[in-house]
Amino acid sequence: MTDFKKHKKLLTRREAYLATGIPERTLKHMVTDKYQYIKPPHKKIGKTTFYGPLHQLMAWFDQDLSKSTKQNSKSKENTDNTLDISDKKIKVIK
Repeated sequence: MTDFKKHKKLLTRREAYLATGIPERTLKHMVTDKYQYIKPPHKKIGKTTFYGPLHQLMAWFDQDLSKSTKQNSKSKENTDNTLDISDKKIKVIK
């Protein structure tokens, strides 16, 4: 039964850093709302963020993170500064 508890143990930010090699400040940023990609498995308890369990954290770390982005409920930003209104495009001047 102790193996099960060890397997399901949540990690502190320091322990997650030691397991993955991702700096602690980067891990902290990865669980914020501003981070646009797939977040590491984590749980917030009070103001403290725990990562894991370890096997899920390592599975997240091993996947190809460069090609995957979080799906936003908003449409993707338009990079050419235009707005689509039906079939017409309007140039946005800042």
